Amino acid sequence: MNVALTGNPGGRGSFSPTITRTPQSIATFEKVQPKPEAALVANNPSEELSELPPLANPYELRLSPKLRADFVKRQGGGPETEAAVALALEWLKRNQSKDGRWNHRSGHTTAATGAAMLAFLGWGAKHTEPGPYQQTLARAIDWMLSVEKNGDLRYRGNMYDHGIAAIAILEAYNLTKDERLRAPAERVLAFTLKAQNPQTGGWRYKPHREDPSEKGDLSVSGWQMMALKSARLGGMKVPEASFAKARKFLDGVGVKDKGFQYRPGWPSSSAMIAEGLFCEQMLGAGVTTPKMEQCLNLIQKQLPSKNRVDYYYWYYGSLAMRQAQGQDWQNWNNKLKPILLRKQVQRGNNRGCWEPEGKNSKAAGRVVTTALAALSLEVYYRYLPLYTPEFSKAGK
Repeated sequence: MNVALTGNPGGRGSFSPTITRTPQSIATFEKVQPKPEAALVANNPSEELSELPPLANPYELRLSPKLRADFVKRQGGGPETEAAVALALEWLKRNQSKDGRWNHRSGHTTAATGAAMLAFLGWGAKHTEPGPYQQTLARAIDWMLSVEKNGDLRYRGNMYDHGIAAIAILEAYNLTKDERLRAPAERVLAFTLKAQNPQTGGWRYKPHREDPSEKGDLSVSGWQMMALKSARLGGMKVPEASFAKARKFLDGVGVKDKGFQYRPGWPSSSAMIAEGLFCEQMLGAGVTTPKMEQCLNLIQKQLPSKNRVDYYYWYYGSLAMRQAQGQDWQNWNNKLKPILLRKQVQRGNNRGCWEPEGKNSKAAGRVVTTALAALSLEVYYRYLPLYTPEFSKAGK
């Protein structure tokens, strides 16, 4: 997801990237510099490589196979992770319904369809350009637009569905600037903003106006925050007040020494710590806070294990640790990558998927599980970073 290394970058407090330019010149997710990026050094800090072409937008690594292959290799992935993603996309393509949706046994169809779309978009597919998944995405977008009601993408689900589907529609618009998606994207953004609790800043299963008593939960709210961030990334106007309210909610579910909790008064969990950390990174200003450091330390004590399967945790953990970079990311990637590669089905009709198992597996289903696993393996290049490769001095 960002420009960390696979060499020996050191620990958090002393991260010193093996890169030929200063951290200030490194393009970030928030603001892409119009200058060429220096190529990363694989394992030899003294080895200088030629400069990479300028990165034109935060999705550039998805869209440039040459840049992507170079970054993946240097960040801990490789042909094996790309092959796993390809198998997953082929499985999703085979299991798409004729009308464009991916069905979900519990009725969360827009969540399943949105998650699958994100896996294709994360790989770099576009519905407007020729490619192996152009028609797959086009059908999915057509179906999604057919069920959108004044920006509401819940369909028969809840705000989980809306949040995931909203990110997919917004990313599809960001990647293509397809004029057909402009108005729907604006409606989706408006619905998301109105669904936020104006007092607490959180989101829950229903929009605030439908259930004003609900104060929000971190799991649902995290997806909405990502949707707002995606909208802003695409050049859409998102009121700063909405981010400020989200910050208020995030502060409210923080636990003094245990990271984050699902709702105030609930116990903290690894998934909520990872999601809370990534939300902190999205809402932050490129600086590392003591809360982030606390969460990083907690996650390092709960690295992925084949005996504790949790694809939701692994997804948000991959996003957050990719932002963290350095030894934290290496530790995470070294644990998770082989687990994901081993667990992918290699034979039979379901070749390419990940079977739903572990925590929340029944609620997720095979499509969502496969999409989350694929996205965790696309994390090497899915976005440019929110942060520079040097940890900020804030809180030090």
